[in-house]
Amino acid sequence: MPAARLFCVALASLASLRAMAPTKNESLRLTILAAIFPGMKISGDSAPVRKITRRQPGAFPPIDFPDALAGEKQYSIVGEPANATEMCAAETLLDSSVSRVRELQFKVFVLPLTHDTVAVLQYRFAGANPGGNCWSVARVVRLSQQQNGWRVSQDLVLEEQHHTGFEDIEISDIDGDGFDELILDMNWGGAAGLIGSSLQIYSLRDGHLEGLLHVTSRYGGEDEAFEQKLDVAATKATHGKRFCFRKIEYAEAGYKVLRNPRVRATCYPRYEGVERR
Repeated sequence: MPAARLFCVALASLASLRAMAPTKNESLRLTILAAIFPGMKISGDSAPVRKITRRQPGAFPPIDFPDALAGEKQYSIVGEPANATEMCAAETLLDSSVSRVRELQFKVFVLPLTHDTVAVLQYRFAGANPGGNCWSVARVVRLSQQQNGWRVSQDLVLEEQHHTGFEDIEISDIDGDGFDELILDMNWGGAAGLIGSSLQIYSLRDGHLEGLLHVTSRYGGEDEAFEQKLDVAATKATHGKRFCFRKIEYAEAGYKVLRNPRVRATCYPRYEGVERR
């Protein structure tokens, strides 16, 4: 094989191991927002970034809940709630008032094979005090470029009880098939101080988002405490038939803290936890 060809193959292999960087092109980012929120007033906040979502408390150290949108610019998007999900997040239960102002942070990725874009958005409605299942709105939107501009081709609302933010947002080829996957880690909460997060994986092949996995990635409660970290090398070894993790157990029944956390390998079959239609 010619040296130039070898060099290109090496670059392609190296690229497949790296996470895709989100675009910093502000003009494109604003254009994408305009396509997702048509007819609404959109403005960027030049002030220091504020936390738009409540972060999970560190009640179960050493489990960490990082903020995947930390440092991202905040945008104000003004317009009436567009659907039942937004109405739930915009309404204050005590007086039935409805906010029209979204406080939003997001990331946009440009897919090199199709030139589509994927936007991962997190927003709340300013001044609203909604029910616990509507604290904030999390969406994944895929857009394709048409002659008259960008068009939304798929819009997924990610529903988790007491969701407050993303712990990870990444695009990378984790199963070794040459196509990228979208990896999302988003937190949730429940009764009696229960907290955790879910890792979701979506295929980006064939011009649409397809759910591949939905499992618990962090968990803290009375019965146990653990986190699971994706093992990309082990996943690729299965040729994408299974998604493998390193599970680290910090506590067991009765929240008995383990002096030496237990680490074990675990794998899930493709489509574990996914409702297929």
